[in-house]
Amino acid sequence: MKNIILLITLSIIWFCAKPQEDNPATAESSSLFPVKILNTERRVIIPVRGIPEPLNSVDISIPDSSVLISLLVEKGDNVTVGDLLGSLWFIKKSNKEYTPRDLRAPLSGTITELNYQVDDPIPPYSTIMKIEDLRRLKIKIKIIHNQLNIIRRYSKTIFTISGRKILGYIRKIDPAALQLEIIIPNKNNDYMLGEPISGYIDCGTLKGSFVANNYFNDKDSLYAKIEEDIMINIYKIGVSDTLAMIYPQLFDKKEIFLPQENLTSVKNILY
Repeated sequence: MKNIILLITLSIIWFCAKPQEDNPATAESSSLFPVKILNTERRVIIPVRGIPEPLNSVDISIPDSSVLISLLVEKGDNVTVGDLLGSLWFIKKSNKEYTPRDLRAPLSGTITELNYQVDDPIPPYSTIMKIEDLRRLKIKIKIIHNQLNIIRRYSKTIFTISGRKILGYIRKIDPAALQLEIIIPNKNNDYMLGEPISGYIDCGTLKGSFVANNYFNDKDSLYAKIEEDIMINIYKIGVSDTLAMIYPQLFDKKEIFLPQENLTSVKNILY
């Protein structure tokens, strides 16, 4: 009997002294921290950056060998459709054809490239000069798929060029390529070709789910827990002051939980 009591006593002492394993639920919870969701209406913008190019441009060339016999423009000149730019003589094999051909401007714009001078021979299909319309520029912007829901054709855009705010608009939306074409006026020639510019798309006042923007830390998405064993990617689709508008919208949630890097016990991944 004494041996039985001694054995029971030693078992109790061993159990109490044994290090207890962490509760998996507690370990998982400790690796998450809550982030409050604000479901409201806010004015939303999408910051954008890119290098504009002329809305319209044309390379002037001809399919025949020729000689430039007159030139009436210089690089940097502004021309109007139909203006006389110069004249050519065609060359056929070893003989010259003495019927000059006038070169006229097919586009109103600026001579931005001039590759030949008077008496220069010109090979077939060689670009003699380039005319670009610098009064209106276009800029192509890549977007993410979820931003298609808040972007509209003709939405207002605002860029800063040479310290001045320039108002533009979205001309085209290509959902397949996830690309926008934005038109920017440049009547005062504020923009120098080749320089990147920054601005934003004004999406107006939108109802949605928002979290503090600093959680994204310059990333486009967050990996977050919304329910037990359900993790999703949450995308930033726009900003409003210090808040980021997110997709998917979580109108039935008051908070989400962001995992630490060592969180691995995820059973279901959505989106």
